[in-house]
Amino acid sequence: MKFKPTYPTKTPFGLHTLGKNFFHALHWKIIALILILILNNTIFLGNIHLYIFVVCLTLILLSQKLKISDPFAKLKITQIINSIFTAHLILPYCYYNYLKATLISVIFDVGIMSLMSLIHFIIKFSPPRETIDKLILPIRKLNFFLARAFRMDFAVEIMLEIARSEIINYNFNAAESLLNSAIDECEQNGESQIQGNGRNMLCMLFLITGRYGEVIEHSNQILKIASNYNDLELKRSAYQNIGNANEKLGTEYYSQAKDFYEKALEIDILLENKKYQSSDYNNLGNILESLKEFESAVNMYQKALLIFLELKDRSGECTIYTNLGALYQSINNFKEAIKYQNKCLKLSQEIKDEKSETNACLNLGYCYFAIDNFQTALNFFQAALPIAQKINDREREVKSLKGSADCYLALNFPEKAKFYYQQTIPHLEIMQYGLSVKQRRSLINQYLDIYQCLVDACIKTGDFNAAFFYAETSRNRYLVERLAKHDAPLPENLPINLSKQIETAKLLERTTLQAYTDGLSKNLEQAQITELSIKWSEAQRILENLYSQVVEIDPEFIAKTKVYPISFTEAQSLLPPATAILEFFFTENRLVTMLILPGRETPIIPEDLCLIVKHIYLESIAKAWISDIAAETASKKDGGIEETIQDLPGRIDRISELLKFNNLLDYIPPEIKHLIVVPHNYLHLFPVHALWINESQRLIDRFSVEYTPSLLIWKICHSRQRNHWRFIGIENPTQDKDLIFAHAEIASISESRYFVNAQVLSGDQASKSAILEAAGCNEGFHFSGHAEYNFENPLDSYLMLSENSDDNLTLSTIFADMSMPQADLVTLSACCTGVVDAFQPTEAYLGLPTGFLLAGAKAVVSSLWKVNSIATAFLLDEFYRQLEETYNKAVALQNAQNWLRLCTADKLRERANTWDLSKLESKELFRLKQALKRLEGIPFGNPYYWAAFILTGC
Repeated sequence: MKFKPTYPTKTPFGLHTLGKNFFHALHWKIIALILILILNNTIFLGNIHLYIFVVCLTLILLSQKLKISDPFAKLKITQIINSIFTAHLILPYCYYNYLKATLISVIFDVGIMSLMSLIHFIIKFSPPRETIDKLILPIRKLNFFLARAFRMDFAVEIMLEIARSEIINYNFNAAESLLNSAIDECEQNGESQIQGNGRNMLCMLFLITGRYGEVIEHSNQILKIASNYNDLELKRSAYQNIGNANEKLGTEYYSQAKDFYEKALEIDILLENKKYQSSDYNNLGNILESLKEFESAVNMYQKALLIFLELKDRSGECTIYTNLGALYQSINNFKEAIKYQNKCLKLSQEIKDEKSETNACLNLGYCYFAIDNFQTALNFFQAALPIAQKINDREREVKSLKGSADCYLALNFPEKAKFYYQQTIPHLEIMQYGLSVKQRRSLINQYLDIYQCLVDACIKTGDFNAAFFYAETSRNRYLVERLAKHDAPLPENLPINLSKQIETAKLLERTTLQAYTDGLSKNLEQAQITELSIKWSEAQRILENLYSQVVEIDPEFIAKTKVYPISFTEAQSLLPPATAILEFFFTENRLVTMLILPGRETPIIPEDLCLIVKHIYLESIAKAWISDIAAETASKKDGGIEETIQDLPGRIDRISELLKFNNLLDYIPPEIKHLIVVPHNYLHLFPVHALWINESQRLIDRFSVEYTPSLLIWKICHSRQRNHWRFIGIENPTQDKDLIFAHAEIASISESRYFVNAQVLSGDQASKSAILEAAGCNEGFHFSGHAEYNFENPLDSYLMLSENSDDNLTLSTIFADMSMPQADLVTLSACCTGVVDAFQPTEAYLGLPTGFLLAGAKAVVSSLWKVNSIATAFLLDEFYRQLEETYNKAVALQNAQNWLRLCTADKLRERANTWDLSKLESKELFRLKQALKRLEGIPFGNPYYWAAFILTGC
């Protein structure tokens, strides 16, 4: 992680802090105060402009005479002195009213006496900047109160300073509220330049909180203001803000970031502003490094370094050493990397820059770890840890802990490694709180290997309970939290008005998310995408603010929606009779298989089922699987679907062999009849229930199987108590003539006794709006038609309702608009409806089942590949018949699949005679009968026909 230098802030009147060092700064500010007090009793009292001019001129002349420089970036006292300075500037405004002036003077003089004591405290103890700002904040608020009470012109500027302190103290909501009020007031009063400063500060806040679209929006407003007043400094701030935002938005925006950084540099060269030029060169170095233009990046860093050396800015010099070291580290030139990081370390210790010191230690640790000098690397990580803890830098504390753990693991001290890995987890949990799914994915991507290494370390030390716990902790937290919020009712004592506001805000958040994801899908212009992103962010903020009001009324509300990782003991206690859990987890180098059995004190993690990943090549098999079986083009290749049908049994045989499933029964007692399977990564793509467990049996011959992305999700689904009365069937919405069995399928299921009342929407009746409305009041939902999974953007996966893509039921629409609070069972009789983005190495696997579970469904039946319509019609017909007998979805699906794989052609034709085909047109009826005549022997014994469908949930 790179540091970018911080730059000076100005006082409300543009004066930089003066002083050669800390004591000089204090000395000259006290002189400034004395001058102000003297001038309060002179002839200049009636002319505020002349008053300010004399004070400024006096300070400037004195500083020039004694050759005093401007070390504002290093002085902790700056903000306090500025507050005193600002306070006394109020006095001349009041001298037309002697009583008013006297009152304010007394208040501020008492304040100054207190502040001088505070200055003594700061000199003696040197607290951090954040502490100083907390102490200053009440004084600033008093300034603002008095300025507002006596209608001072610069009250808005004091408001901006208060907002700055709130940002430094992480009070982001308070800061945003202040800044928005200040901007509104400036717009009303026509104070455009102050408005520009307010928007600039708002951009700083949004950069911190990750609202990059809003940074761009406000920066564009700043550019308009800057152009109107030809304010070049304000314009360069806007360019830098837009550059920063584009850099944060990711790889595809790096070129735009570079362009804006170059525009900022042009202005700073024109203004001959060396300080800002160094910032621009550093920013350009960072972005060029990200663009892999390493030679140009080094050139930019070197230019920045020359300026820092010229200005004797040692903090900036330290930053460049860090960045140069990181660059050489990224291209594996560890000799140069270590040289520059050592320079940074030495300099940061000299100037007492603890953040840079921490960063240098971390980077040196990474370099020595990369060249297998683990002990030296450990020493640097251990050196970084106490400094990161001292300055309360959570991110670098995590990196220090992880680095130490990695070294101990490499040095073969797994117990110590486990100890350090475990300490990182609470920090990661806190860091994830409140982030969007995209931000969480980015964070988890950075630290995914912590969970992997921790599980490995727990297994090596024999702590299987902990291995299970941390494997579960890493899974699907975002989805789980959304599920928990969905199921948690609002408190009963909530005011009706607030409840209505929350429902309205929920709807707004869903619709703005839908619009944003649709915009991404349609590749709209960046400006349009940004606008949609801003609207979604604003909707999220409104909803969170309303939830905060709920917490004030019911403090337990957050606890009700908070999700905690599931322990082995809790998981075991939730097991139904004769049930076991089969869970998979990929560490960095191994595939681990865990078994949770009733009555056992710990999970079982058999050594002969823990496989070295690089030896089994599962990833390459999974990629070929997607390309040949599940992808959109699978049926369009030469040989088409017939080749897939012929290849599938061999692929399943190969996966069974690689996973060593022939050893599985050695660890599962015979009384176990049902398995809850928790796949991981690309195992989500494979039909685990169809794998061979011995020479004559597949898993499905011994066990009924239900799948779940995590046990927390299974727990939530398990707790959903649902009836099964009403049923809605969606029949062939596109009216595709190739789906001749869709009507027979729906007709058969509609007659099932599992659901009492059945309604069918077919053809044009099955519109998006009609489906969304019907889904909310039915316990059963069955879709029979076409579907596609989008591997590039999973949120664009859809159930096809029309040839017009805008009318389809996409996963993003399901997330945003689908509500199924009573749904017991969702069945998706279409191709690839159970596929997920299994190659995304993060916590949340996105697929259509995910959307329906989030909408409220207890269970979803879906398919893993492009299915055969005839076999599917028979399979699902039998599935619903079995439900009437067993009322257990997993057992019903097991029985239906085993029935189909062994059923003869004659029995299938007998079953078809029981279907109501009266509504079929004569051509459709003829085609159906011809298809049935062609069936021979046991036509659907191949796993292609029966193994695609899985049950997710319970």
